[in-house]
Amino acid sequence: IFLVALAIITASASHGPGCPSTPLSTQGWAHKPAGVVSFTESPNALYVVYLADSGRVAPPGATPNFLWSVPATGGAPVRLNRPLETDTSTVSDFIITPDSSLVVYRSNARQAAEFELWSVPITGGASTQLNPNKGAAGTGTVPSIIDYRLAPDGTTLVFRGSFNPTTPDFELYSVGVTGTPAAARISKGAQPAGGDVDAGNWQFTAVAPTRVIYTGQIDTADKDILSSDLVSDASALVLNVPKAGSGVAAITFTQCGGRVIFRGPFETDALFYLYSASPTSAGVAGNLLSQPQGTATGDV
Repeated sequence: IFLVALAIITASASHGPGCPSTPLSTQGWAHKPAGVVSFTESPNALYVVYLADSGRVAPPGATPNFLWSVPATGGAPVRLNRPLETDTSTVSDFIITPDSSLVVYRSNARQAAEFELWSVPITGGASTQLNPNKGAAGTGTVPSIIDYRLAPDGTTLVFRGSFNPTTPDFELYSVGVTGTPAAARISKGAQPAGGDVDAGNWQFTAVAPTRVIYTGQIDTADKDILSSDLVSDASALVLNVPKAGSGVAAITFTQCGGRVIFRGPFETDALFYLYSASPTSAGVAGNLLSQPQGTATGDV
């Protein structure tokens, strides 16, 4: 079975009161499927959306997954994903919008080496492309979409991907789940060659859900920056201010009581300290939490 390693969605096997005992995945395609790969119930409990092995083997060892929707009480499943155009195309994962109207899924339907995002009505219909095109000069050597998440309001999708036509750098973008407004880059400034937004190290702010906090080599290719960006545009706030001679390392952060608590080597001794910052204002001046240690073994 062809599986994609970077799957975001994991199936839930729990069943609430009144859930049917009849099979929900009796597809009507010509090839008998090997089985359901993952599934989830819609928030309004009216539908079950699932990935299932298509049963089509081409090339040997690669069996693509199709995306399906079926009423939670049983009925005829509807295939949701757009046509898969290459032998190794598949649907890797999906999420359902909070209002249960749309399913957003990741697929390499058009080019085997590049994954893209699509949205489709949960009842079936045409898929809408959500990400920008990479362009003819793209490297094509890595999946374009690495991870994606719905904003708390459920109408905006933020994703990390590579769409620069000349470099493979990974940046953050936002897009409306319907495709409107169109996808736009929201990560800060002009990234240097090799400067990426860090994989997995980004999240929506708890006190200002229209912002995303993330780390990455944004201004320089060798120093991590902690930034807070509006979901709607690239109005960035840099939350850490590395001093001259500071160290180079990944930043770890968490949210606590409306503030961002983070750890990094931003002092001249290049040791690791704890800091506190507001996700809606820039800089860490006066927000050093841990005491200077004065020794090379004094890391937090």
